[in-house]
Amino acid sequence: MGALSTLLNWLTPVLHPLTEFRSNVTKLNTIHQDSVQTFGMLAGGLIAPQTGPEAFTGELSDAFWAEVQTYLNTESALSGAGVGVAEGGVIEEAIAVCEECVTEVTGAAEVAAGEIAGDAVLDEITGIVDVAAVAEGGANPIADIGAIVLTVIAGAALIGTLIKLAWDIYHAIQRWQHMMHNIGDTPLPQLPPKPTPVPAPPPTLPPVTLNQEQQQLLKELMDEFPDVPLDLLRELVAAGLTKDQIARLLTKHAKDIALIWQLLVPLLGIPGIEQVLKDLASNSDTSYTGALHMLSWLVAHQSEVASVEDRDADGNRAIDVVLKDGTVVDLKSYNWYAYKSSSLLDKVIKKLEEQVKRDKRLYPDRKIVFDFNSASGPVPDAIRQALENLGVTVETWP
Repeated sequence: MGALSTLLNWLTPVLHPLTEFRSNVTKLNTIHQDSVQTFGMLAGGLIAPQTGPEAFTGELSDAFWAEVQTYLNTESALSGAGVGVAEGGVIEEAIAVCEECVTEVTGAAEVAAGEIAGDAVLDEITGIVDVAAVAEGGANPIADIGAIVLTVIAGAALIGTLIKLAWDIYHAIQRWQHMMHNIGDTPLPQLPPKPTPVPAPPPTLPPVTLNQEQQQLLKELMDEFPDVPLDLLRELVAAGLTKDQIARLLTKHAKDIALIWQLLVPLLGIPGIEQVLKDLASNSDTSYTGALHMLSWLVAHQSEVASVEDRDADGNRAIDVVLKDGTVVDLKSYNWYAYKSSSLLDKVIKKLEEQVKRDKRLYPDRKIVFDFNSASGPVPDAIRQALENLGVTVETWP
């Protein structure tokens, strides 16, 4: 092994991290860039040219894309817009500093190797001192080279060369450290300022007409429940609920009121929605749970819904939902985990069969759908098979 190879082998604990810095940081930077690019594509997809009621266009879309662009520009300034490392970026500066340090240290080793006549003494030192082990143990092999040599060999010229090498490396590392600190202290591009929330415009609600008695009831409810949205109170009164029913709903289910109103707003104006409000105010927990599930289902399918809580000629409940294409849908919320025995399932099947017969009589030649609440467990095969044998489409939601 030549003198230069021996010296570079000694310096491996110093040179290896600096040499591998580009490779390691580029891998991390590429992952970061891929994430930023993916975000940009997904955000761009939201504002891609669209038509229809779900199209994301207008001032809000423009403001959203402006914020996205600012974020993307900020991230690109940090790590570059292309694959790998961008020229002139902060990361490229750090890579250049590391490579400059490697060049200085290697150059100093080359000078030292040229001043050493033979490599026998270096081989002797290498056999005694494992520089890598010294580094792993927490010592600084660069700073200790002079001491190591003094304890092993007596040669003024050789000692002087190695001490000079040690000082050259020490100064190179000091310059590297200083420049890396400067890079680390350089302010990074600022992220976009946190946007100021803009209150959403109040929803446009269908007009509600109250008689004198209902207006008086509304006033009393406003005094008693000042934190409940006025429009919700008005809708409950207009639906024909009594003061006791409304008070029970707002008190017993206070934690759900905000959710109920959020779900109800886009559904106002759908024929029959007032009956869902009555179910919410029912004494029955089962009716309340079913009504809350229905509101959620209706919001998810609102563009398809024609009416809810349809009635027969005698005013009795007929079907939960009628869709615009004529399909009739009955929403079910069975807790299937409680129906373990076949005898219980047989009773349910018999009840459902009777309902299907009635539905077919009331809605001849219509598609009939029984939509089960999937949160209550999977529909048993026996139930599904019995309904499908009767020509009913079985669905689950959510």
